[in-house]
Amino acid sequence: MDEHLIESIASELKLVDIHRLCNERNRRGKRSALDQLLARQQRRCTELTDTLARTYFSHAMTVRSSSAGGGMA
Repeated sequence: MDEHLIESIASELKLVDIHRLCNERNRRGKRSALDQLLARQQRRCTELTDTLARTYFSHAMTVRSSSAGGGMA
C-alpha cells in the first residue's frame, strides 16, 4: 500500500508542469489548479504518514498504553 502511495505522489510531481500551474489563474486571479495539486499532495502525504505510523510505530503505542496504568502504586 505505501509503495503505491509513494509512487503516486512522486509520479504526479514528476509529471506536473509547475510553470503552467503557477501562471494559470482563474478570473479572480486564484491559482486553482495549483491549489488542487497541493491539496491532493497534502492528503496523500498525510495518508502516507498515517500508514507509516501504523506500520512501524503501532507497537510503541501499544506498549506505552499498556504500561501507563501499571505505574507505582
